[in-house]
Amino acid sequence: VAAVVGGSIGRRRWGRGVVPAGAVLLVVVAGEHLVTRWGWPKACGDPIRIIHWNATSPSPDEAGEQRADLAGREWDVLVVSNDASLFGRWFAHRWEDGPRGEAWPIRRAGPFAMVTAHRVLESRLAIASGGIWLGVFRIELPVEGGREVTIHVLDLPSDPGISRRDLLTDLRRRLDDLQLPAPDLVMGDLNLDAGSRSLATAYPKLEPAFDVAGEGYAASYPRDWPLWQTDQMMVAPDLPICRYRF
Repeated sequence: VAAVVGGSIGRRRWGRGVVPAGAVLLVVVAGEHLVTRWGWPKACGDPIRIIHWNATSPSPDEAGEQRADLAGREWDVLVVSNDASLFGRWFAHRWEDGPRGEAWPIRRAGPFAMVTAHRVLESRLAIASGGIWLGVFRIELPVEGGREVTIHVLDLPSDPGISRRDLLTDLRRRLDDLQLPAPDLVMGDLNLDAGSRSLATAYPKLEPAFDVAGEGYAASYPRDWPLWQTDQMMVAPDLPICRYRF
């Protein structure tokens, strides 16, 4: 609509200045569609709540804010990236208060960590070179009567000069060489725009969780005025997901 209106008004002398406004509106509407989902949330019943937490923090004060924020959330599985940050050092010391007041064990895979009361079958760092960090976790969850869920946690470089296509093509090749179990969930600090075809190169069978069950505003970069969705989650089509929020 913005494009049509802008084009028609632009043909009149008094409307010449409206064309750029229409173009800007079109960009805003398109961008809003990429990072926002409106509508009624799906019924979830008694879901398993999985949180991915990118623990980078530049100051002790912000690390404290992150801890307070996390303490106020309910979750069943917590996955942490950048476990060596200020937040992570506190996190690594011990996890004193699980979401229900009990102490839960921490399982690590390089710079990644998982906290959960559910049984973790595997946690390992699979890739740590070429700008790619990949942790693999396998966990038993009471989904559909009980199933094993494989989670890939990725950390990719933020340098815009690095070709995303080449990077993700290299990741796909390494996944094939390592013969890793196919993931049900992929999450992490991906530094990729929403809808990036490069991500589909590495994980062609997965779908963006935001497209499947997104709710609200999901932009995450830049931190002070987020406009781009660079932190994402991918999900296998056969894994039921009822809600995704950033």
